[in-house]
Amino acid sequence: MLPFKEFTTSSFLPDGNKIYYAWKDHFEVAFIANEIYSQKVYDQKEIDRGSFVLDVGAHIGIYSLKTAKEIGDKGLVVAIEPESQNFRFLAQNVAVNGYSNIALLNTSLSSREGPVNLYLGISGTHTLLPRSSKKIEVQSTTLTALGKQFKNKNFDIVKIDVEGAEQEALKGGQDLLRAKRVKRLIIAAYHFPTEAEELRSFLENFGYDVHVFTNMSMLRNGKVREDLYVYADVAS
Repeated sequence: MLPFKEFTTSSFLPDGNKIYYAWKDHFEVAFIANEIYSQKVYDQKEIDRGSFVLDVGAHIGIYSLKTAKEIGDKGLVVAIEPESQNFRFLAQNVAVNGYSNIALLNTSLSSREGPVNLYLGISGTHTLLPRSSKKIEVQSTTLTALGKQFKNKNFDIVKIDVEGAEQEALKGGQDLLRAKRVKRLIIAAYHFPTEAEELRSFLENFGYDVHVFTNMSMLRNGKVREDLYVYADVAS
């Protein structure tokens, strides 16, 4: 049962998935849904049925729900979300849509295991970077630890949007990157000016083919927002 029921609303995504979220986050949720469904920022290539996908920074589950529907029952999405209210909405959204191919982890992903500080913003902007005076302690795991937890399977896709701490998340899985056990990465890289190029350099050092995609979005005030995404594949 979600807390503050009177402050909760719901809507349907373009593929029929239903989502619950805090009504105050309506415009943020609509923006994220538009990026994922209409602008297809994470869909440079088709996703295969049966894929093993890691959703880092799952928020309330919009990307996880879409992906779970696409990969089918033989695939698996591991949805990672450290903040407690987001995680409750994530769990509710997975349950209400009846998915059994989404595993939920209430943790952050970083370069180390154990407790870390999560600095709080609006629901989609919590970060491991010290950008706020308000913080909470959450648990963290690493990409390497997840690889062991899930029986040393290869990750077909790793999607990351963790508000500027993307490279920190990757540093915890350098052995997997070196062994090419992550086949494809899709990373939001617009949180600070040099992020995309830093991620490009980091991943190219592990032998990945990397390119940067620019997505243009219209904000509520009529201004255009330019967001960068890094796409990396195992070099052919």
